[in-house]
Amino acid sequence: MQRQAHVKLASLHDHALRGAHSGERALHIAPDWLLVYKVDAEALILMLLATGTHRDTLNIE
Repeated sequence: MQRQAHVKLASLHDHALRGAHSGERALHIAPDWLLVYKVDAEALILMLLATGTHRDTLNIE
């Protein structure tokens, strides 16, 4: 099951963000639709921070 989850995340281009969003991660739900999230591993908490286009979520043109 864990392997399947890892493969699914890879297919969604799961990646760490940099700069002002350091410590956060993003998934590409669609070509221009991101889900920005942060994981607190110590408490096993997943926090959804934002969802939307690159422009809306990260201020990227």
